[in-house]
Amino acid sequence: MEEFVKLEYGPRRKTGGVENCLVRGCPRSFFSWRQPLCRAHRDQLTRRRVSLEVFLALEDVVALPSPTADPPHLSRNHLVLTVTGLPEDPEAAWLVDTALGDGIYLPLPLREGSYTQGPYTYRVRSSEVAPGGWRFDHDPSGAFVGFDFAPGVAEMADFAEKYAWLSTSPESSFVRLCMLLRRDATGVDSLKALTLNCHGAKEVLESPGAWWTAVGDVFGIPRALFTAEERERLWRRVVAQHEDRADKAVINA
Repeated sequence: MEEFVKLEYGPRRKTGGVENCLVRGCPRSFFSWRQPLCRAHRDQLTRRRVSLEVFLALEDVVALPSPTADPPHLSRNHLVLTVTGLPEDPEAAWLVDTALGDGIYLPLPLREGSYTQGPYTYRVRSSEVAPGGWRFDHDPSGAFVGFDFAPGVAEMADFAEKYAWLSTSPESSFVRLCMLLRRDATGVDSLKALTLNCHGAKEVLESPGAWWTAVGDVFGIPRALFTAEERERLWRRVVAQHEDRADKAVINA
């Protein structure tokens, strides 16, 4: 297996469940900034595999449905990162998707049960749509419902078409909506269009200066990464999104 980094649509600020950030709807230049982070993260995982003899697998997500969606089906809109072979318990498998928005902060064991981390309670159970796979149920207050994933190692090429659609299609929520999420041990900071929510304390950012200050101070994304034209264009988009109240929708790709 040559690749260890899952397809995600935003940067990890730090690895290992410390601080995570998911960004949707940002200009293309943002993703060119993100690529070195992915390579660095992959290198860290590779070194960890060598030193601890752990096995890191990308697994195929079957479905990440919304409450009103059709029955779960093979959507391939996410890659799941799992780990096995840890010295303390070589046979145990772990879900380590610690950069999935307001999802898990620490790895979860892949065995049936409920797990509480900060304000969220998650459930892991056998998948009803992926034979031999697993179902992750998010907390009811979370930004997505959950996902099923199949066992076995997935190939990055299998997701190329879906990745292109998620990144470019006008129908994709990653294109339509701008949302930043930063998970820590006690909760989540989010910025949905103009609404900043820091662990439950909400504020509407009514000026570009206030918005970019929050993006930098809370989420660690410096405005200097964007040209003046890109910043202006993004500001217009988040204002329009706020006015359409799209930031109150449940986010599903």
